[in-house]
Amino acid sequence: MKKSDSLQSFEELRDHLLSDLILGIAIIGTPAFIASVLRSSVIGFQGFMLVQLGLIIGLWSLWFKRSSISYAIRTSGLLLALWVVTFAAMIRIGPVADGKSFILLFAFSCMLFLKPRMAWLLVASIVATLALLAFAAVQYWLQFDLDYQVYAHHPLAWNLLVWTTAGFSIMVAFVGWRMVHGLRNQSEANRELAERLERISARLPGMIFQCRVSTNGRISFPYVSEAIEPLFGLTPEMVRTDASALFSRIHEKDVDSVRDTLNKSASQLRPWEMEFRVINSEGVLRWYSGSAIPAEEEDGNILWHGFAADCTTQKDLELVKDEFISTVSHELRTPLTAISGAIKLVNSGVLDTDGAKRKEILQVAEKNSDRLLFLINDLLDVEKLETGNIELELETIGLRNFIQSCIVENQSYADQYHSSLRLVKCDDVELRIDKQRMKQALANLLSNACKFSPDKDPVEIRARLTNGQIVISVTDHGPGIPEEFHDKLFKKFTQADSSNTRELTGTGLGLSIVKKIVELHGGQVEFVTGAGTGTRFSLILPESVI
Repeated sequence: MKKSDSLQSFEELRDHLLSDLILGIAIIGTPAFIASVLRSSVIGFQGFMLVQLGLIIGLWSLWFKRSSISYAIRTSGLLLALWVVTFAAMIRIGPVADGKSFILLFAFSCMLFLKPRMAWLLVASIVATLALLAFAAVQYWLQFDLDYQVYAHHPLAWNLLVWTTAGFSIMVAFVGWRMVHGLRNQSEANRELAERLERISARLPGMIFQCRVSTNGRISFPYVSEAIEPLFGLTPEMVRTDASALFSRIHEKDVDSVRDTLNKSASQLRPWEMEFRVINSEGVLRWYSGSAIPAEEEDGNILWHGFAADCTTQKDLELVKDEFISTVSHELRTPLTAISGAIKLVNSGVLDTDGAKRKEILQVAEKNSDRLLFLINDLLDVEKLETGNIELELETIGLRNFIQSCIVENQSYADQYHSSLRLVKCDDVELRIDKQRMKQALANLLSNACKFSPDKDPVEIRARLTNGQIVISVTDHGPGIPEEFHDKLFKKFTQADSSNTRELTGTGLGLSIVKKIVELHGGQVEFVTGAGTGTRFSLILPESVI
C-alpha cells in the first residue's frame, strides 16, 4: 500500500474493499460458471446456469464502471448477486449446490458495507429463506432430479468444489488483510496526527477542548489538552466523563453565568464566549477567557469545540489603561482649566489697573503650562524609550555639580509638598552621561519622594562611588510601597496608592522612564522599602560612565 493510502478515510477504505470483493467474485465466478456448464453432462442443462452467466456479466460491469456508479448501487448489486446465486442452484439440485458458501460471503459483505441494523436484517432474511427452503425440501414440496451417487464421483463436481472453496478462501483472506492493513495504517496516521496536534496544543498559550452537554444536563470534556493542568490544576482524565471538578474551580460569582451562557449557546447553536474568574490550584484568583463553537450530535447532545486561556494580564492592562485615561484626563484638564481661566481673566480687562494681581495670575498660568508640558513630555518620552528611538548625548560632568543642580531645579516642587531636598553625601568624581536625560530620571525620583514624604520631612540624596560603580540614591520617610506593587512598580501607568497618604497626582509613567534611561546608560534601578519606614531608590551606573 502506498504511503498516501495510510491517510485515506474509512469510507475510502470501504469503497476499495467493495471493489476488491466485486472483482474477486467475478474472477472466481467466471471459471466456476464454465465448470458449472460442463457438468451439465451429469445434471443436465439447468436454468440457473443462465442466471449465473447474467450475474457474472453484472459483476464485471459493476467493476469496470465502478468510478461512475455510486457506492449504494454497487453494494446493492453485489448483495443481490450473492443472494440469487445462493438459491438459484439450491432450488434445482438441493444441498449439494455450491451456493452454500455464498451465504457466508453474503453475511460478511452485509456487515462490512451496510449499517448494523440493515446488515442484521438481511442476514436474518437469508437465514430465514434457507430455513424455508429446507422445510420445503423435507416436505417434498421441492423435487431434485439428480443422481447423487454419480454426481459425487464426477471430477467436475470436485474441481468446482475445490476451485470455489480455495478461491473464496483466498479472496476473503485478501479482503481481510487489506482491511486490517488499511485500518492499521489509518490508526498509525491518526496517532501521528494526534501527536502532532498535541505538540501544537502544548505550544499554545491556552487550552484546547471539547465540551459536551448531554440531554440529561451532564457536562463532560471528551477531549482537553494538557494545558488544563496549569490552568485548573486538573488532568484530562479527571474531566473526561464529569466536569464537576473543573466547575468547582470557577469563582462562585461566575459559575452560574458560565452555565447560563452555555445553555443559551446550546439552545441557539450560537458561539459561546465569556470571561470568568477561576481560583487556580494555588488558590490565586485568575481571569480566563473562553470561546467555543457548538454543534448538535445525532443523539441530541451538544458538543463545543473551543479554546480557553489566561487573560489576567490583559484584564490588568485594561484596568491600568482605564485608570491611566482617567488620570491623564484629570492631569490635562486641571492645568488647562487654570490656564484658560487666567487668560480669560486677563483679557477681560478687570486686572488692567492691578499690575501685581495680573502678574500673579500670569504666574499661575505659567506654572500650569510647565506642568502641562511636563506631562506631555512624559507621554512622548516613554514612547521613544520603548521603541529605542532615542540617542544619548553624552558629556563629561562633575557628580557633585550635577546633583546640586538637580536639587536647585526641583526644590520649588518640594516646596509644594512642604518638603525639602538635602544632600547627605556626594563623592567628587566625574562621569560621562546624558545630563538632561539623567536629570529627568532624578527629577522623577525626587518628585515621587516629595509627594510621599511627611510634612517638613526632608528627602535625602546620596551619591557615592562604590566598587567601581556610581550609586545615586533618593530616600524618603513616607509610608512605603505596598508589597503587591513591588512586581509591577516599573511598568507603565502603574501607581502605588495607600489609604494613609493624601491623594496624589501623576500618570504612573515616571518610574518606567527612570528605568529606561538608566538602562540606556548600562545601569539598573533598585529599591528598598518598608511599611511606615519609607523607600530608597538607587540609580546604579556602571564603571563605563566614570
